[in-house]
Amino acid sequence: MAWVGADEWEDDNETFALVRPLNDLALDDFHDAVEYSGGPQGSTHHAQFIHLNSSSMVERESNLFSEDEGDCVESPKLRWDGSYKLSLMSERREDEKGWQLGTERGHTGDKGVDILLAPPKARQKIAGRHCLIYLHSESYRIMLRAKHTIFISGNGLTALHENEEYVLEHGAVIQLGNNSYMLEITSFYKSATFEQALRGYMEKTHGELWSFNGHVSPASVQTPQSLCGGLFLHAPSSFAAGAFGNVTAGWKQGSGQTVAIKQFKNPEKGDVEEHVSIMREIKRHPNIAELIHYEINPKSLIGSFCVYSPLAVANLAEVVRACRINDSAKWILIRDFVKGLTFLHLEIGVMHRDLSSRNLCIVSFNDPRGLIIDLDATTRDATSDNHMIGTLPFLAPETIALKERSPLSHKPLEDDPINVFKELLRPNRKPPKNNPVSAPTPPNYTEAIDVWALGLNVWALWTGLNWKWSYFGMRGVDGQVSVALYESFRQELHERRSTQSSLFDRKINTWVSKMVMWDLNDRITAQDLLEEVNKAAHLVQGRALIKPRPSKSKKRVAEESVKKSSPKRPAEKTSAKKTSAELGAWFEEEMNKGEP
Repeated sequence: MAWVGADEWEDDNETFALVRPLNDLALDDFHDAVEYSGGPQGSTHHAQFIHLNSSSMVERESNLFSEDEGDCVESPKLRWDGSYKLSLMSERREDEKGWQLGTERGHTGDKGVDILLAPPKARQKIAGRHCLIYLHSESYRIMLRAKHTIFISGNGLTALHENEEYVLEHGAVIQLGNNSYMLEITSFYKSATFEQALRGYMEKTHGELWSFNGHVSPASVQTPQSLCGGLFLHAPSSFAAGAFGNVTAGWKQGSGQTVAIKQFKNPEKGDVEEHVSIMREIKRHPNIAELIHYEINPKSLIGSFCVYSPLAVANLAEVVRACRINDSAKWILIRDFVKGLTFLHLEIGVMHRDLSSRNLCIVSFNDPRGLIIDLDATTRDATSDNHMIGTLPFLAPETIALKERSPLSHKPLEDDPINVFKELLRPNRKPPKNNPVSAPTPPNYTEAIDVWALGLNVWALWTGLNWKWSYFGMRGVDGQVSVALYESFRQELHERRSTQSSLFDRKINTWVSKMVMWDLNDRITAQDLLEEVNKAAHLVQGRALIKPRPSKSKKRVAEESVKKSSPKRPAEKTSAKKTSAELGAWFEEEMNKGEP
């Protein structure tokens, strides 16, 4: 009997891995499984997973007797040579789990296996459903979950018992009973084509709100590097930088759990030790990155590192720029960020000092969860005069005063629905100037700087525009807060409030107003803010959704082209004098088209 069309797997644009029989027992069982399944072109479910290296049987290299339980039956001299192939296109018994491997003994129909290692009546030690191979939903690694005892030889010898898991790397040897197999990962697994197919596969398996993390995709990682003797594997290049060093994406070898690994450059040793001490005190909080492993070189920080979990799929700046976020998701993220900050302030007694939009992250789109990361700048001090820490656009006025060595002596106009904006619109009004000569020494800042920074991020999450002070002054000029910019910002909040009908939008407006107060003593505390946010839960309903912004379709582009080519109507006459309403109109325009 022979089958034609047995192409080499290198030419296959679907197969991402092969399970290749190694020893004679596994090869003999593969031969029997091919005969039982009807070959790769057979009509059975198992046939789609069979790959033959030749269109005809090959001669057995050795003619040993079976080693299985003392049997003395001579094996055939000719047998089929090949392997089992894994493809995202193949059908599975249980679509959401992966590919079942075994003999199908005692399991038939929908409860059978995908990859038949031997016919059901074979006399060996492989169970009906011996193990499961699947793709990890976060790290996209090829995982093996044992249902019966399995030994894996790769980075040493590992024994897996029921429900224990292991990341399979290229060349891993899998021992099932007396049979040995090797996993071979094809070049297709690391291709852009596979990455595109993987997105569709994961969305189908885990739901349309599953979120892709490009930092750990096989195409991005290519050849992973080992850390801690193989305990962690990670991408060879970093995707971010913190105060202490560069950050790479990786995963834990045993579970496939994604992690962020910070490898130190040249920080002060005392700062690193203080950071580790604070992270160990935090332990595990759902809205703060967890330190799960660290190694500090006692002589030099070179080679020292910290490992954090989980690895977020995106930071707030990326999500605001690329996604549409409904009210339920906004409320969840605001609550989570405030919960994390309240825990840091109230329970641990520290201030973060760098709550930029890149240090506020989203763990998942499919069940949104906010996460505070990068606690390198965190301090236990109740007050501080260190103005060299933080991200400039998010620095509070008191930090800017320390940076300029001169307090902003003028306290800006705060919210007053009648008099404030009359004053702001008064012709020829000039903002007061600072007087660095006569001004007193600026006071130290407190944890209130975190509330200020978080307030600016809440504004970005609310409006769909990443935070820039240039929105409120000269366009194209970014930087730090000033009296004039701050007053324009308060004016914009007032303009929004007068046009908002949604109770939830009005509530966010109120929160931002309380968080971004010029005087640190006037700002709401994280604890009081959390209480207000929790009380507003009833204002949002339905499932939390974070979805990528749809790209313009060809039809929409064509319609816009037609509109542009149509004769324009005469413009209506408007007042030459600019009013405060123009700022609100400009914001609405920017929101409709995305980040400027």
